[in-house]
Amino acid sequence: MKATPDGYFSINDKVGEVASNPQGALIIQEMHKILAGDGSENSQASLASQMDAKMQEMVNRFTVRRICAGRMPNEKLIQLNKALNQIKK
Repeated sequence: MKATPDGYFSINDKVGEVASNPQGALIIQEMHKILAGDGSENSQASLASQMDAKMQEMVNRFTVRRICAGRMPNEKLIQLNKALNQIKK
């Protein structure tokens, strides 16, 4: 993948850092939909209900790349990175 522009987010940033930005939070929500399976509201609600506060705290410390590794097709990961590269830190 291309180098990340200085001062912008990428999949190498921690989930919590990205989610602290309003635009980044929307992308993290989309990521959760993809990881939940079919992307439906029910799947997203199911995923959210499975994550208690301690689990969310742990997830926030991982990079986006690590959370998605092996669970998301490379094409989606590249799209996710491109979207994050548009958001200033």
